[in-house]
Amino acid sequence: MSCTGDGMNRTATLENSALDANRSAGSPVTEPCTVVLFGASGDLAKRKVIPAMYDLATHNSLGPRYAIVGFSRTAMSDESFRGASAEAAKSISEVGPIDPKKWEEFASNLYYQAGEYGNPDDFAKLAKRLEDLSAEKTLRGNRLFYLSTPPEVYPHIVEQLGRAGLAKSASPDSWIRIIIEKPFGRDLASAKELNNIVLSVFDEKQVYRIDHYLGKDTVRDGRRLARHDPEPRAATYVAGGRRASGAIRRHRGSQ
Repeated sequence: MSCTGDGMNRTATLENSALDANRSAGSPVTEPCTVVLFGASGDLAKRKVIPAMYDLATHNSLGPRYAIVGFSRTAMSDESFRGASAEAAKSISEVGPIDPKKWEEFASNLYYQAGEYGNPDDFAKLAKRLEDLSAEKTLRGNRLFYLSTPPEVYPHIVEQLGRAGLAKSASPDSWIRIIIEKPFGRDLASAKELNNIVLSVFDEKQVYRIDHYLGKDTVRDGRRLARHDPEPRAATYVAGGRRASGAIRRHRGSQ
């Protein structure tokens, strides 16, 4: 994929969180889904997250059918959101040159819903919009929530998702997942507090946390190890109060 740096981290996180349990290594995602991007009018969404989704789409990694619904306080129509996203992708994204034809196809799947992060009525409207899109595009109720907002509103979003009935799958054949952007808390105490709020609404298996600054030493050590050891090794690190494990594998040309 063409993303680099933080863009690559987000592309990988988005792809991994959307994988079906039966997906074979290297094959495209086969499950349709809706991605709900909170903070959609912000710089992070425009510069990194939406371009990363475009990159996934061009590599057939968002599934055969998908919808991306932006949610933020700023009032916008679907068309305005598509236009603003296109302008940002062309001018400030880190994905690289945008193919106009591929972007047009991608942008046709962009939608927008304005609302306040702590307003139950706005989340009820969001739930109705997601239900309608799922039926219209046959998305099977699969949903990925991505929190690209200031950290202080994370608890409000999580709690409102729970109250609106959006945190649990409607059927055993569908899935719900949530990605929470860095920073995941200011320190251990605040990270634990946020973690308790998240896990009061979502199950642990539904949650992905991005805090790659805390994982930088692990990645750097892993790359160093990969140049000298052909066997996979387990690497464990603590990111935002959560212990995570991953396999480090040797790749030719790793730098």
